[in-house]
Amino acid sequence: METTVLQEKLASLPEELQQQVADYIDFLVQRYQQEVAPLTDAEKQTLTQRYQAHRNNPAQAHDVEAVIKQLLKKYELPG
Repeated sequence: METTVLQEKLASLPEELQQQVADYIDFLVQRYQQEVAPLTDAEKQTLTQRYQAHRNNPAQAHDVEAVIKQLLKKYELPG
């Protein structure tokens, strides 16, 4: 879709809806940036360390369902 077509459609909306469209575009941009952001070196190092720790002692792993329940309880969130 061409930019001019989008601009025309946006201009035809009431000002309140234009703000909603702008907010939604901000949301989409932020979401897209999070999806494509590469890992930092520190994040890669942390993941490598955690993976090695798991490979060295897989019995210490926690069940994901149990962890979720603990977090829900800790932060008093509905489960």
